[in-house]
Amino acid sequence: QLNLQGDYTSALPVLQEAERLSQRFSTKNVLRGKILHSLGFAVYQLEQLQEGEKYLRQALNVKRSCLPANDASTAITMDVLGDCLRQQQKFEESEQMLRQA
Repeated sequence: QLNLQGDYTSALPVLQEAERLSQRFSTKNVLRGKILHSLGFAVYQLEQLQEGEKYLRQALNVKRSCLPANDASTAITMDVLGDCLRQQQKFEESEQMLRQA
């Protein structure tokens, strides 16, 4: 809820705890993918771009392993990751990611 309200600073410890607990899940668990996406998005919004990229990549890997290829949730993660890469001036990879999304 805090993430949706744009209160990323307050959401961060909650999301970090959720991620820690989600490590018990299979790497092919869609809930883990969503938690990693939310954590990556919050960190990215707080301009911690490298850490955000790390979590978004993990989220993308999980989602790709357990969701259909054309799933909207996967595309959203790709879009956010592409923008995160762009802000780090990783333009080629960003463009590829955004085209795939």
